[in-house]
Amino acid sequence: MALNVLQLEIFLLIIARIAGIFVTVPILSDNIVSRSFKAVFMVTLAFLLWFVVPFPETRLPNDMLLFMLAVGLEFLIGYMLGSVARVVFTGIEAAGDLMGAQMGLSVASMLDPTTGRQSVVTARLLRWVVIMIFLMIDGLHFILAALYKSYDALPLLGVWNFSNAANEIAGMVGTIFSIAVQLAAPVMLVIFLLDFAFGLISRVAPQVNVFQLGFQIKPALGIFIFMLMIPLLMERIVWIIGIMVERLTYVFFYMQPT
Repeated sequence: MALNVLQLEIFLLIIARIAGIFVTVPILSDNIVSRSFKAVFMVTLAFLLWFVVPFPETRLPNDMLLFMLAVGLEFLIGYMLGSVARVVFTGIEAAGDLMGAQMGLSVASMLDPTTGRQSVVTARLLRWVVIMIFLMIDGLHFILAALYKSYDALPLLGVWNFSNAANEIAGMVGTIFSIAVQLAAPVMLVIFLLDFAFGLISRVAPQVNVFQLGFQIKPALGIFIFMLMIPLLMERIVWIIGIMVERLTYVFFYMQPT
């Protein structure tokens, strides 16, 4: 197949949107995934989409600066689509942080190589549980399908309303705390009842060092409750991922020009 400049420019626009998703979407943006694998995967995916993506209705810009601007806009579209999944995963990780803080594990945080930030053991454990569920329900395949459908809903070189889409994604930030509280509620309730019991013990027997006793009991009890609630978490997490699918559809809708 003979290549020309026009076809190569289309390929660059396609790979720009893919790169935006790879920067933000969970699993693919993790540090443990090698950069060489990401690069090969992105180029392969762009090559496959190259043959099915609708040809832009508007003429490609001849000026280099305008073309780079078009590439940046395509990257921004992919970045916004991946941010929807990122917000949901951030809420789930925040639930693990809340659990760890209630159990007194925040002082024992460690560097998570997948995210490159400090996190407690409950946040890391919950993250891996979510990743396994996400892969079992073909969540990654859905992200790739959403990428493919985005070229039908948001063709190349279109004029899109990024402000409305950004407002929708910003509005999702409030759901982070909601998701975190919902998932961490059982552990937080048990630890609260334990603190209440320690308070009664300190009034009845002041000689008991309830502060030191709490450091010994809270982590073990919290991890035990967390392990018991994992089967219940699976159904809740699948429901949360369903919310992510719904929000992604909203982003497609709000990007349409008014």
